[in-house]
Amino acid sequence: MIDEFGEVGADWLQDAYGRPLTLADFALEQSIRTDSFLLDDPSTGPEVTTAERLSRLIDTAHHVYFSIAEKQGSVPPELAREVAQFLAAPPVDYASEGVDVLRTAFEVGHLFLNDRRMWDLD
Repeated sequence: MIDEFGEVGADWLQDAYGRPLTLADFALEQSIRTDSFLLDDPSTGPEVTTAERLSRLIDTAHHVYFSIAEKQGSVPPELAREVAQFLAAPPVDYASEGVDVLRTAFEVGHLFLNDRRMWDLD
C-alpha cells in the first residue's frame, strides 16, 4: 500500500477505513487516485470513466428511484424521512464531492469493482 499511496497516504487510508483495507478497498482507492474507473459491460464493452461522471450517474439513479417510489407511495415509513431529506438536499458538487459519493456507494454495496475476467464463462 505504501508503494501505491506513499507513507502518508497509506496511514490516512488506514485511519479513514478504521480497519485493514481489503483488496476491493484497495482497488477502489487506486481507481480514485488515478481517477479512472473501468466500466466493463459485456454488451457494450469496456469504457473508462471518471469519479465525477460515475458519481453523477449513481446519484441521478438514486434520485430517479426515490422519486418514483415516493410518487407511488412505496417508500416504507421508516425510510420516508431519509428519502425526503435525500431528495431535498442541495445539488452535489460532483467535481469535489464525487469521491465521497463513490466511497459511500461502495460501502453500502451499490457499487462494486469487477475484474474484466469475470465475464469469461469458459
